[in-house]
Amino acid sequence: MLKSFFKALEMNVRVFFQYRASFALSLISFPVVLIVNAMLFERIYAHTGTDVIRGYSLSQMIWYYASVPFIYVFIYTFTAMRLSQRILSGELTMDFLRPLHIYLFEFAHAAASRVIGVAVEFLPTLFVYSLIYFPDFLTFASFLKFVATAVLAFVLMFQLNFIVGLTAFVLKDNRAVDDVKNITLGLLGGAAVPMDFMPEAVRRVADFLPFQYVFYEPLQFFLNKPETAGVMPLLHTVSAQIGWIALLFVVNRVVWAYFARRFCAAGG
Repeated sequence: MLKSFFKALEMNVRVFFQYRASFALSLISFPVVLIVNAMLFERIYAHTGTDVIRGYSLSQMIWYYASVPFIYVFIYTFTAMRLSQRILSGELTMDFLRPLHIYLFEFAHAAASRVIGVAVEFLPTLFVYSLIYFPDFLTFASFLKFVATAVLAFVLMFQLNFIVGLTAFVLKDNRAVDDVKNITLGLLGGAAVPMDFMPEAVRRVADFLPFQYVFYEPLQFFLNKPETAGVMPLLHTVSAQIGWIALLFVVNRVVWAYFARRFCAAGG
């Protein structure tokens, strides 16, 4: 099974590599995000007359919003859409005949797209960003912590997307579910606004959900916030991510087993 998985991974990497030019377009669009954020927050900090807002220096605040696309580079997949389309079209019947389970096949597809994304989008864009607005807070250790948590964020996001894809068994059109997931990521995951600016009640709710471990927590390590110093904060975040991954994996397996036994494709 592992041999089949790595073969699928290699095949998908080769496919996505053919589209490397489209991935590289972010080298044009992403720096614009950084420049706009720099102009905006320089005015805000100058107006407030302070160097720190809710624990964020000017440089950290600029990079927080400029780095949200970095997380998307690590986590963005087509899993929910691909799985729902296969369910609705009946193509899922062919997946039952594959030597590799569809979960692993989709994971290989998602991982391959992110390998190319990190190589062609993230690393070059980080270099360009640094030339425009140098991240004076970033250290080699904080960068490694970010990468470790971002990789786990990808696995966690894959679990969420697979669950969303499985809802097509019941809802047929599950785009609304995907929209709700994305909105929740923005509000409770820190993609739209740092969790530090959220009301305490909202933060307490977020603590019982996996979303902040996709965006907010990895970004804290990237920004090298004081709360992330040392090994214990990293162990806490990684443990939480692995815990959520394990829980959602079990949910995926149970839901898949239930509906796969009852699946019948019209004309299939």
